[in-house]
Amino acid sequence: MAVPTSDATVPLQALPGFHRTLGEFQPLRQITGVVRSILYYDAQGDAGLPRGWVILGLGLAVACLFGFGVTRFYDRKGLHRNPADKEPQPVLARTQTYGPSSY
Repeated sequence: MAVPTSDATVPLQALPGFHRTLGEFQPLRQITGVVRSILYYDAQGDAGLPRGWVILGLGLAVACLFGFGVTRFYDRKGLHRNPADKEPQPVLARTQTYGPSSY
């Protein structure tokens, strides 16, 4: 999956069909396109800046909807996201002595 995201080194036109399709919507490729547009093309819209922002925004929206949806489903099922009520195991402290015998 690294080939479609390496838009800075491998152009999208040089990829096989499957990877070209993946490269159209993968976020890392879009981030690379946005950064390249800002650094090399003076943040012009023709260089892919608006398309990258739109796809990144859609990805963020989908991720948030999925996360909140799973959380709501989890809560409606009555499941709890609290840590277990088990008492933590005590940690035994090691005594340190200084001097020739501590080596």
